[in-house]
Amino acid sequence: MALNIRLDAFEGPFDLLYHLIEKNKIDIYDIPIAELTDQYLGYLEDIGEEQLDTASEFLVMAATLLSIKSKLLLPSTHHEVQLEIAAGNDEADPRDELVYRLIQYKKYKDISLILRQMEKEQLKLFRRQPEDITHFYTQGFLLEGVTFEDVLQVFRNLCKTDVHRKERHHSVKKDP
Repeated sequence: MALNIRLDAFEGPFDLLYHLIEKNKIDIYDIPIAELTDQYLGYLEDIGEEQLDTASEFLVMAATLLSIKSKLLLPSTHHEVQLEIAAGNDEADPRDELVYRLIQYKKYKDISLILRQMEKEQLKLFRRQPEDITHFYTQGFLLEGVTFEDVLQVFRNLCKTDVHRKERHHSVKKDP
């Protein structure tokens, strides 16, 4: 089970990172890691030490951003590139994994907004409760002279008519 950490307006490290990307109108596929890392670390400094004690996930994200920033800044030799390709790690850009995770985060965030809106719409609806029909049951009630085939034929006829298939909705509006 994942621990959900909240810092004022942010529920997790990706929420803060996503907020910074949206605020600066940054293309998610071309993230300026140096600028974003500086803003992320600046925010962590602003929130204070008392909240950082409970927010280790934010520090892990900061370390990840710093690692990506250092990989982008340090020149890689041809030998290092060949070793990464041989190891099956042919990522040309160290930001690729972060971009993928941010895209997934954005999808979940968008879906959660849609579900929240659907929930609000459902709260406006009132459904009719099932009625008590036990008073229709009487012991020994049998249809004399009616066979199973007769009942089946009546059922088939009912299924053919559209009148019984239509769902009924009633809107109730409050008088002004």
